[in-house]
Amino acid sequence: MVWVEVITKSPKQLLRSIDEGRKRGKWDKYHVEYNKAVGEVVDDYLKRNNAKPEIMTEAQARDLHKQILESGDERIRTYNKRMMIREIRIHILRRFGRE
Repeated sequence: MVWVEVITKSPKQLLRSIDEGRKRGKWDKYHVEYNKAVGEVVDDYLKRNNAKPEIMTEAQARDLHKQILESGDERIRTYNKRMMIREIRIHILRRFGRE
């Protein structure tokens, strides 16, 4: 999922797409661990802010997104680094005509 898509989706749509992906089971071990860690951040955020995904404001969703990105959890950081490296490789290969 592209980050722009994450920001433009409503929290309810985003949580639904995460749940659908979980049901399909098409993730490697890093993605599975990332999802667990993100789920913990989301649960913690919802409890601390007494929020519900169905009625989150855009500001709350952006704040949650920021907390996920800035999380110190090693599972989240590792997965995000892997995705960044993958995107850089794809960009370099496309730029020099190898895909």
